[in-house]
Amino acid sequence: MSLLYQATGFFNQGKLKGSMLYTPRVHFVNINITINGFEFIGINVKFAQLIKNSTGFRFDIPWSNIRSFNKSKAGLAHTIIIETLDNFYTILPVDPLPKSVLSGTKKNAVDLLATINKARAQVEKSKRIFCTNCGEKVKLYSDFCGNCGHKFS
Repeated sequence: MSLLYQATGFFNQGKLKGSMLYTPRVHFVNINITINGFEFIGINVKFAQLIKNSTGFRFDIPWSNIRSFNKSKAGLAHTIIIETLDNFYTILPVDPLPKSVLSGTKKNAVDLLATINKARAQVEKSKRIFCTNCGEKVKLYSDFCGNCGHKFS
């Protein structure tokens, strides 16, 4: 796994309306962006009246399943909505964990969206290789060059 970005935050399957923090299906997670996609790995959080134990939770979203990313607003929180081929997922980045959960979420969401776009571009760039015979761009895992027919080993 090549880690491109790591943060903490809240993760929910579906689009959220209102406060996501106290919803039982919301998990507090490490948000890892890798060359393969997203990994959400549950951790514990305790502050104010909020106690979340998401230990044991894990959810992955590969790049190939992602249609789009958008910044959104759920109540006072600024979130990232990931649209996949079959669902929507909401991320509320809170890294570092603030005194108030919602403080700084706009900046965190803007920063995370920029990081996602950079990571996705890096992943796409890494998928492009060149033919050793003619120099033409070829797709990763190609068996031969579409331009000159050179076979890759």
